[in-house]
Amino acid sequence: MAYIRSRYTEIGMALETAFGTEKLSGFTYFPVEPTYPSFARSSQASPGRTAKFGGFAPNLPGTKDGGTVDLVFPLRGAAANYDESSSPETSFPVERDLILSALGCDASNAPESIAYAATGMGTSTNPYTLELDTGADDAGKFFACDGPAYGFVAESASGATAAYTFAQAGTDETPTSNGDILPAYTGFVSGQPVASYTLRMRGEETEHGVILIGCLPESVAFSFEAGQVPTCTITMRFTDHKVDDTIGGLGAQEVRRSLPPVLSGANGRIVVGTASGGTKRCGMIASSITISNSYSAVPCLDKPGGVNVVRNDCEVTMAMSAAWDSSDTVTNNEHKWEYLLDSRSTEAFGVYVGTGPGDIMGFFMPAGTVREQPTLTDNDGIGTWEFTATASGQFEATHDASDSSNDAATSVFLWGFA
Repeated sequence: MAYIRSRYTEIGMALETAFGTEKLSGFTYFPVEPTYPSFARSSQASPGRTAKFGGFAPNLPGTKDGGTVDLVFPLRGAAANYDESSSPETSFPVERDLILSALGCDASNAPESIAYAATGMGTSTNPYTLELDTGADDAGKFFACDGPAYGFVAESASGATAAYTFAQAGTDETPTSNGDILPAYTGFVSGQPVASYTLRMRGEETEHGVILIGCLPESVAFSFEAGQVPTCTITMRFTDHKVDDTIGGLGAQEVRRSLPPVLSGANGRIVVGTASGGTKRCGMIASSITISNSYSAVPCLDKPGGVNVVRNDCEVTMAMSAAWDSSDTVTNNEHKWEYLLDSRSTEAFGVYVGTGPGDIMGFFMPAGTVREQPTLTDNDGIGTWEFTATASGQFEATHDASDSSNDAATSVFLWGFA
């Protein structure tokens, strides 16, 4: 006899063809330390009683109303021996799709990979601009290239020696002349329906298997701690579940690289604003970034559990702390973070992590607002402002100085990796 143990558990995921329709094959697995799922089911008391006083007849069970499960894992980069020219579909970790789904990048609104020729780069004198031999409408997309230099494209141009400008500079490095442009992905918040998944949670033994059906991401939280590998927590809600004693048994793990410890050395940075590639802020930490989805249950008898789940809102927040620096501006007797609340103005915030191919990520809020009074606290003897920035306005990226056709160019929050 062997017990199931949370530390020896892995999750398999498969995209459903329709919400709540269990997927039976095509699962890809990744290591995760999940909470055990919370199960919900309605029931009704039986009007009858048993033959003896004080006895109750069994309740009448209704449908399985679902529940939630938390998936916690370190953010991982590309596969071992990743080649910049190889297919990013097979090189990057599968849990990426759960994050993209939470943003609203479903199959019909999927992010595109970027894989231009290695000779497509020109010389730039600035760390936030690059030149390509052939330009395309890539406004809003996440670009990464040798240097390494990376960021989200605020301006793109057509034609020979097309100039591309990053909204913020992810590093201080200048793009390498005739270097590689790395395969990259861009996720972005959109109003598209969120894709649903069937998840299989399995343990060491064959008998240890739970199937979660109709899984939708309620929230995704990225956590950053100084000197630590960044982690991701995804809370999934599901509409049905099964216990299956035939699907268990752990598989061989694919070797992936975790992102490097951030906010230490040159592995991470916080950037505020977009002027000249933004201002790198020392003494500033993004302790977490959270994408929260809310859903409405619409009665529908031919759907699992008798409801059709509709996504009706999405909120993106960055929990920030910033040391009070002598260069911080004061306007109308208010510190700059306070003034964002009082003036109802916006600011761009970005978090960037990574040093080379396979471990680069960027998080960009083009127009964040402060909606509650910032708090002045003590951080190891240093006065520090703590506040939460909420995504409020859209990115206004352009192609040839005009509106771009890319949905990422007008999103309120973007996530990229290469």
